[in-house]
Amino acid sequence: MEHLRCKTPEMAIRELWVYLLAYNLIRMLMAQAALLVDKIPRQLSFKHTVQVCIAWPEFSWQQRGGLKMTKILQAVIFTGITISDECSP
Repeated sequence: MEHLRCKTPEMAIRELWVYLLAYNLIRMLMAQAALLVDKIPRQLSFKHTVQVCIAWPEFSWQQRGGLKMTKILQAVIFTGITISDECSP
């Protein structure tokens, strides 16, 4: 979100609310994933979680019957470098 795409003030406000909603949904997903491994959400990568969320629809189409939310949470935790040991609680 480098700049708002909307032209009118009303739509700009709506766009900001959408960004805030998306941010909070990603943070909620991180919190749920952290609970699975007894970590704090701050130890997970926000950027990686966003990348998993973006790539997930493409990946889930390749699986039969779709994938459950627990699989998404596991992907947030166990793919790539997501849990940082440098973060202190």
